[in-house]
Amino acid sequence: MLSIEERIPIARVPALVGKSIPTIYRWFQKGVKNVRLRTELIGGQRYTCQRWIDDFLRRLNEPSAATEEPAHVG
Repeated sequence: MLSIEERIPIARVPALVGKSIPTIYRWFQKGVKNVRLRTELIGGQRYTCQRWIDDFLRRLNEPSAATEEPAHVG
């Protein structure tokens, strides 16, 4: 579980990565190249953290990303 200090509400992620909110929702709901952005649902609000965003972006750029199973929590 994410600590309070780590939590980034999904609505704030577009400003951090320069993408639209529909893109961010697609990242954690469906994924890209079988890679999903990890999130947690806490009190009806969905959160991620910088570490999970960095991991998601790193995995997208790996050559094996197209063959991996989706990793998704929450």
